[in-house]
Amino acid sequence: MAKRFAYVSFGILSLVAAYQLGTVRASADWSGVGQIVGASGSFAYDSGGRIWRVGTDGWERWSPDLDLPVSPSEIKLLTKAGGLTEANVLITKDDELWAFHGYDNEWKYVGPFPGGPVSIDKQSWGATKGSFR
Repeated sequence: MAKRFAYVSFGILSLVAAYQLGTVRASADWSGVGQIVGASGSFAYDSGGRIWRVGTDGWERWSPDLDLPVSPSEIKLLTKAGGLTEANVLITKDDELWAFHGYDNEWKYVGPFPGGPVSIDKQSWGATKGSFR
């Protein structure tokens, strides 16, 4: 009985290890490397964060208002809606949200996701005491 338990335990352990290795290696990352770093429908973003559209005559530069507000290498997730009046959202690697809505015609900084990590300034205890003297 102990031998069967050991086999089942090792089998489950190997499945967990294989899953963990697979999820780490297969994680999606928008690295910003290459000429086209993101695309949706007939739109694509180049490595400079500029938006392009596939037209009847090939690639054409699209509305500069839709250019990315941050470097493509800093983006974790980007959603591009179909029309200019629909919402577009991007999330940076620091979990900060930017939103674009066609009616405003500009990207707006929304801020970090609630409940996420809070950036702090590193300060020593001596500096803290000194500020109250």
